[in-house]
Amino acid sequence: LRECIESILRQSFKDFELILVNDGSPDNSEQICFEYQDKDKRIKYFSQKNQGVAVARNFGIEQSSGEYIFCVDSDDTIEKNFIKKINFPLAKKKYDLIIVGKHFCKLNEKRIGALPTWGIAIKREILNKYPDVRFQEGIQPCEDGLFTHKLLALTDNIGKCPNAKYNYRQNLQSSEHNIDIDKIYTDIPKWLNILDEFYKKYNNIEKNKVHILSFIENEPYRRLNNLNFSDEQCKNLYHVVHDFIYK
Repeated sequence: LRECIESILRQSFKDFELILVNDGSPDNSEQICFEYQDKDKRIKYFSQKNQGVAVARNFGIEQSSGEYIFCVDSDDTIEKNFIKKINFPLAKKKYDLIIVGKHFCKLNEKRIGALPTWGIAIKREILNKYPDVRFQEGIQPCEDGLFTHKLLALTDNIGKCPNAKYNYRQNLQSSEHNIDIDKIYTDIPKWLNILDEFYKKYNNIEKNKVHILSFIENEPYRRLNNLNFSDEQCKNLYHVVHDFIYK
């Protein structure tokens, strides 16, 4: 956590605020957050009982006041010029979204399907325009994939910043590496129902067909290929996914 906070405070671009949200962490995270809040007026610290990463991020969005929002996981770091590099394309054009990182920026926006939280910077105005589009609470993993998929479906005003370096740390204790297969089995149909309701509401499915299929490839199919579902579970999930595609 200290490494993460220090990497943000060392930014060459100084005009930012740092929102720290403690989602019921049982370690000394609160003490560390209070320590840094006392040192730097740009830091706002909040604590809540454990409700999951989506609730924490949504709460952080509501407490923030910046023109753009970017979420950093507490065990990751960003390079010194990260914010400055993202701000450069903003000075040229006021994008709704900025895709971050060399890998993601190589892809066509509609072929991305979904991004991790750290793959996108978001303009506050688009979140104000679509107040129902937030991190999907009660869903994990894919709470960030559903969120970014919706945002990418709602705007074509998208910039890219391939040179901003985010240091993602592979943490074997994280939820992404300790997945409950039975929960994923019950969640995948929920992901598709969420998207079904989203596209019914905004009536923009025609222009986003490739985007939707990319989500299917990146999320449900990737899970089916990489996780040890039983034969029966695989069969049932393939039927669910195929029915969604056909519909």
